[in-house]
Amino acid sequence: MEILCLANGAFAVPTLAALHRAGHALDLVVPPDPPRRRRGQAVVSPVVRWANENGVPCRPIDDLKNSKFLAAVRAKNFEIGFTVDYGKKVPRALFEIPKAGIWNLHPSLLPKHRGAAPIPWTLANGDRQTGVTLFRIVEKMDAGPILLWRSEGIRADDDAPALQARLAKAAAALALEGLAALGAGTLKEIPQDEAGATVARKLVKADGRIDWGKPAEAIARQVRAFKPWPGTWTEWNHPKRGKMLLMVEEAALVLDREGREEERKGKAPGEVCVEKGRIRVAAGKGELEILRLRPEGGTLLTAAEFLRGYPLADGDSMGS
Repeated sequence: MEILCLANGAFAVPTLAALHRAGHALDLVVPPDPPRRRRGQAVVSPVVRWANENGVPCRPIDDLKNSKFLAAVRAKNFEIGFTVDYGKKVPRALFEIPKAGIWNLHPSLLPKHRGAAPIPWTLANGDRQTGVTLFRIVEKMDAGPILLWRSEGIRADDDAPALQARLAKAAAALALEGLAALGAGTLKEIPQDEAGATVARKLVKADGRIDWGKPAEAIARQVRAFKPWPGTWTEWNHPKRGKMLLMVEEAALVLDREGREEERKGKAPGEVCVEKGRIRVAAGKGELEILRLRPEGGTLLTAAEFLRGYPLADGDSMGS
């Protein structure tokens, strides 16, 4: 069938590829490319890049309420529409045009983690289960009736990119499953339970700041959750350069021989222990070992590499 698709980010690409391979004709709508430039090259979204590589036409639209755009959509007589990783609210004037409405693929088990950043907040909160929800769009954000779910367990070493990759594959399978059920007439709508709704708000830079008064386990989750943006960071006073920002790229809980979390034994939160090329930092509960870090404006370094180039010493303090 001919499908209206509104997409932008990398999470959408497996779904678009699955629909394309299945023989559906995609009318792909994307936001205009941002005016930023990286290394002299225009920034192109993952969806536009995929469309160009696969000969799928796409049209950048800034205003989804534009009368000429809406008239062109009506003229197509779409059976169904999809939004995947689009980032803009779809107005009623658009989502009421396709016969079966417009469906969204959301990377959480709704009504939990509605909003812009479900994957990072799922990890940061320590959830053990997540998934993808296929639902029909209504005016209230992420609140439409549920069509299908697909659950996915969260692994102990999952970071945001790894979990996103698995959920993106699950979303692609769910899109095809939903279309098959629509064709068979077996699709049912389940209203969301508003009492169980939570919000995964948009991330801001300050979310990445480490509070060493928190348990080490929570900080380790933060490091995994906020990749690649806003990243996880802390401050350290360089003896010559003054305050320096350190991006913590990889970290692990410090465990004893029995695999239990070690106590910090009287150390203040943020106090550093340097020993044999390792960097450990006391937290409100337990200790965190920093495995890889990047000085602001510098390159990614292992703990041992960092210690060879920077005068971090036993007893120093991290954090504000």
